[in-house]
Amino acid sequence: MTKPLTEIKPSSPSITRSTTTKATFTNLTPADSIFRSTVENTSITRSPTSGAPSSASISVKRSKLQSCTLTNSSTRRCTLTNTTLLNVPAARSLDATDSSLSNIRRLRRSEIRASAVSDSAVRRSTVVDSTVKQSLLWRSKLNHVDMFKSRVKRAVLTDCEVSECVVIGTEFKGMRLRFGVWKHGRLVGRVGEGEVVFEEMDVSPLYLWSVGGEGGGRGGGGGFGCWVYAYADMRKQGKKDKAVAAAADAKVEKLDYKVLQDESESEEEDESTASDEEAERPPPYAP
Repeated sequence: MTKPLTEIKPSSPSITRSTTTKATFTNLTPADSIFRSTVENTSITRSPTSGAPSSASISVKRSKLQSCTLTNSSTRRCTLTNTTLLNVPAARSLDATDSSLSNIRRLRRSEIRASAVSDSAVRRSTVVDSTVKQSLLWRSKLNHVDMFKSRVKRAVLTDCEVSECVVIGTEFKGMRLRFGVWKHGRLVGRVGEGEVVFEEMDVSPLYLWSVGGEGGGRGGGGGFGCWVYAYADMRKQGKKDKAVAAAADAKVEKLDYKVLQDESESEEEDESTASDEEAERPPPYAP
């Protein structure tokens, strides 16, 4: 007489060479593992999803987590402090502090500081005090940038607002960009049906007053005059930038986003030759 088949129960996750303090692990599967990690005040959760592949399991390797929350995420060689990862299928060599990362397709070899990144792909980039939504970053640096539906490659952006743009090999500071394609500092095309916007962002009057010279105040030694001059100069510069952008918009060719795709993908590491890197593809929501 044959013995009845017994149900195989999932085994506990593997925790190796790790220090765990006040941590909660919920709904883990045999595919989950924590390896050479320090976990403190951390909640790691995998919500049950029907038909979800085993690759969606949470895997933490050679990572240091402090006061973090991971949900449906996988990390490898990462350092996370006061950071939330939500639906991040792969995060490798990531250093994140005081940030929120959600629905990110790929996150590799990057540094995220006090930023919110969602519905994007980030690779070999530095993001500081910025908000990035539905965008693709590759080998770029963002500092105090608000970005939406844009593709940025080998660029440096500081104090900028970028929406539905493609920026390649260019450095901008204090600019507002819309619907344009910039390559090596030149406007070479536009994206979508909107008018290309390239204008200097306004500087607050309080800041202009502070740089107006010593003596401060309307009755002080020339402070008010400096403020008026600086403010008028800023308004003049803004109008000039708008005029240049309008003229450029009338001349540049409207480019499809896919025109720039081949050049970007040619520089990506091939999946068959790179053991730790996978071939990148632009997210479908990019402009």
